[in-house]
Amino acid sequence: MPPSRRLVESLIDAGLRYLKRRLGHTELAGVEVKSSKINLFFRVREEKVVKVVINIRKNTVRVYSGATSLDIGLKRVLQRVLEWRGDAGGV
Repeated sequence: MPPSRRLVESLIDAGLRYLKRRLGHTELAGVEVKSSKINLFFRVREEKVVKVVINIRKNTVRVYSGATSLDIGLKRVLQRVLEWRGDAGGV
């Protein structure tokens, strides 16, 4: 069962807010929603893309940007959104 639209939107909003606060100009480059995974692509600056892979079944978040501190911070923000979803009781 694919994740709900509300969950995907809240993950996108949280990611955009964090990256804009840290890096300035940020835009959403793409979203792929599969049955158990959500792939988010954020464009920060002209040449750099941050890839985020969220596994719904395992409740894990993986961030690929090349900057360790950015990866840790963004992962923490998105993990918190996933945990709130679990407390609410629905996908």
